Amino acid sequence: MVEKSQVPGITRRLLSLMAVAWVHTATGWTAQTNNYYVDANSVSPQSPYTNSDHAATGIVEAVCQAEADWNPGTHFLVLVNDGTYHLTNQITITKSIILRSVNGQSNTFINGNYPAATNRCVEITGNATFEG
Repeated sequence: MVEKSQVPGITRRLLSLMAVAWVHTATGWTAQTNNYYVDANSVSPQSPYTNSDHAATGIVEAVCQAEADWNPGTHFLVLVNDGTYHLTNQITITKSIILRSVNGQSNTFINGNYPAATNRCVEITGNATFEG
């Protein structure tokens, strides 16, 4: 048996990580991801917006659905397809949800409709992420 003092620190850390990975794989312990889809041109929007065939036509609807479904230990991702999204209400994210443009900020736009509706498009609190 090899003494702990004979194993370099980096090797001990690597062995620890390997043990965690093995437990993760052997027990099937994985974090579930719930995806919600938004497409301004969706022809058949249907709650809960969990597949692209029934994507929400507005970001607010998909975020609200993700917030309602949210539970700890699960990853929540709202994927927004290319287009311009005109808001009637502010997008408010209070849970650990990622709001992500599918093809980046040069292809997806949020129009706050100021002064008719709101001049603040997105309010994020908690551990939410806004990407693109």
